[in-house]
Amino acid sequence: MYCAQCKTENEEGSNFCIHCGSPIAAQGKKPYRSAPAANSQSSEPVSLLQNTLYLLKNNAFVFYGLLSFLIFIGIGYYFDFGKNPHIFTVKSKHAETNKNNHQAKQPELCDRIGVLKRCNDLIAENNARSCLNLSDRFFEKCGDYDQLHNYRNTAARRISEWKIALESANKLIELYPFSPNPHFIRAGTHKEMGDYRSAITDYEQTLALMPGEIQSPFELVNLYERSGQPCRGISYLEQFSYYHPDVSNNAENILKSLYKNPACSDMQGSGKATIKISKNGLTIQLNTTINKKHNGNFIVDTGASFVVLSKKFANRMQLHYLDWPTIISQTAKGTAEGRHGFIDAVAVQGVEAKHIEVVVLDDLGPIDGLLGLSFLSRFKIEMDAAQGYLKLTSK
Repeated sequence: MYCAQCKTENEEGSNFCIHCGSPIAAQGKKPYRSAPAANSQSSEPVSLLQNTLYLLKNNAFVFYGLLSFLIFIGIGYYFDFGKNPHIFTVKSKHAETNKNNHQAKQPELCDRIGVLKRCNDLIAENNARSCLNLSDRFFEKCGDYDQLHNYRNTAARRISEWKIALESANKLIELYPFSPNPHFIRAGTHKEMGDYRSAITDYEQTLALMPGEIQSPFELVNLYERSGQPCRGISYLEQFSYYHPDVSNNAENILKSLYKNPACSDMQGSGKATIKISKNGLTIQLNTTINKKHNGNFIVDTGASFVVLSKKFANRMQLHYLDWPTIISQTAKGTAEGRHGFIDAVAVQGVEAKHIEVVVLDDLGPIDGLLGLSFLSRFKIEMDAAQGYLKLTSK
């Protein structure tokens, strides 16, 4: 019921206004579509809460809109909108993939696999300097890491940082002195620097540790050619042909060219010999002449890369082997350090070859030396263990 005196609503069926006490006529009922404004002249002002309740009661659209908004806010709070990428958050799969790829390229600094991959990618992107910087930070924060030196050497060589390249190569050799790969890496570094003598030494060391390695023989031929000593490459190509007869065409062609050089022509093995060997696998000892005047008791050993001289025999020859560089070679008893050089000639039972690569070792027991491949590969080798013979004939 509507009170005309104070202009306020009362309960249905009221006779008196609950606000001002005035009597309410039955015709005083008056519906409102919106909340009435507060009347400053009324005895009691209308409160904001009353107006709000009136609007909610008499306007269904506003009521249900507010209710929907509150429900939506409640659901959002429960599911944590914006933080869970799988609920009502619109994100591009492409953007997410890019984010993951970016994170993959930024591994933890001390992640060893990650730093190798990152360094490899940087070198492939022609950004070798960044690989060096990355490796510097890794070594500073995480300590030394052998495999990272491989990439560091490659990166340094790419931008001609020779000091850094050699530091990493030397570190690898220090860690793995009996492995051929570090010596091969340093050989390549010296070659790119133009230090051919050092490169030759390292390539020779590579072959001493891994006689069947396929690249070093050709590198040595090239370096000896550049150094003005082309004939010295013959020994390595002959051994390559022995170890890899199925792919020796290139080596054989180079050898033919070298043997046509008057300075190298006498290095071809000459003569013919049939050497009896034991059918039960025992060693074969032969009287061998070194430099045309020193005789010794040598064992035929096709498993040895070099002709080997005992230190005692080398001293008897008055060979100045202490001036030769040291080399680590593979022997039947494992690795051994010796002196590496060349002697003028080796002859046995009618065959002879000149300028033969040799290694001097400390102790060979009762024998004076081994007849290895640096001599035997100068000849065509035919071996028949069943018949018990080894034939050497000139090529």
